[in-house]
Amino acid sequence: MTARGFPLPWCVEELERCFVVRDSAKQNLAYVYFEDDLAIRSPARPLTRNDALRVADQLCGAAGFRGRDWLGF
Repeated sequence: MTARGFPLPWCVEELERCFVVRDSAKQNLAYVYFEDDLAIRSPARPLTRNDALRVADQLCGAAGFRGRDWLGF
C-alpha cells in the first residue's frame, strides 16, 4: 500500500477574510471564510473569525497535528 495524504505538519495562515489550511509542501487544503462586521454579513451568516479559526484548527487536528500550536495562535 502506498502512502497517501498530505505531508505533515499542516499550518493555518490568516488572510484578509479567511483562514487557509496548508500542508508542509504549501499546498492549499482548505479555505475557511469569516465575516465579523455585522453590517456586511449576509443572511447566509458566514462564520465569525473565532469560529473560522476553530474550524481550521479542527481540520489540522483531524490530520493529527494542531496548526494553532505550530503558528503560535
